[in-house]
Amino acid sequence: MPHERSRSIVQTQEFLEQLSRDTSQSEEVRKSAIHLLRHYPSKSEVLIVAADRKLTQ
Repeated sequence: MPHERSRSIVQTQEFLEQLSRDTSQSEEVRKSAIHLLRHYPSKSEVLIVAADRKLTQ
């Protein structure tokens, strides 16, 4: 379902942010999370796309 995909994307972004700040993780893991976040959509971008899709259906 579209709302489940949107929620999953938002939760993954939040997880990557937490991982990037978790000092119990290795520097390599934190840098990988930061690198992935660089081009990952923000929560607001995901919600905008979801709202646009609702309007066009």
